[in-house]
Amino acid sequence: MTPAGAGRADKNISSRLIAERDTNLAVRDITRFVWCAFRRVAATGLVLLSVIMVGQQVLAKASDKQTLQTFKDTEAVLEAGRSDPSADRGQTR
Repeated sequence: MTPAGAGRADKNISSRLIAERDTNLAVRDITRFVWCAFRRVAATGLVLLSVIMVGQQVLAKASDKQTLQTFKDTEAVLEAGRSDPSADRGQTR
């Protein structure tokens, strides 16, 4: 024979176990959602970082090319000034 309140206690335990299981499932689902969202953000960030790095390399090469051309132009102007005797500045004859 079972005590008078035993059936009710079994239902309470069963209800608590079901509630705990449902809570654990909800936490697991939320954790999965957050993890997937984090992975997508991280992947997007990596793609953007790669694009920025490539863009910087392209800009650096263009800047180097422009700097080299400016240097060559400056050398040509200085060389032209050295070879042209009428280019003596500030000297009177």
